[in-house]
Amino acid sequence: MLVKDIIRQKRKELGLTYEELGKKCGVDKSTVRKWELGLINNMRRDNIIRLSKALDISPLVILEMEEN
Repeated sequence: MLVKDIIRQKRKELGLTYEELGKKCGVDKSTVRKWELGLINNMRRDNIIRLSKALDISPLVILEMEEN
């Protein structure tokens, strides 16, 4: 599964909107949407950490170094 699909799946499992997940990660909802569309390939390290915590997954999943 691609990272963009994992982000979308986990966000929906947790019942979060783009805006809610964005607030948890300190980014705008449009950034979350771009992550889910695969439009942002090089995510900043601090965003990777915050996103992994918000979605309760390993940062290595986002870095595509580990399976979800």
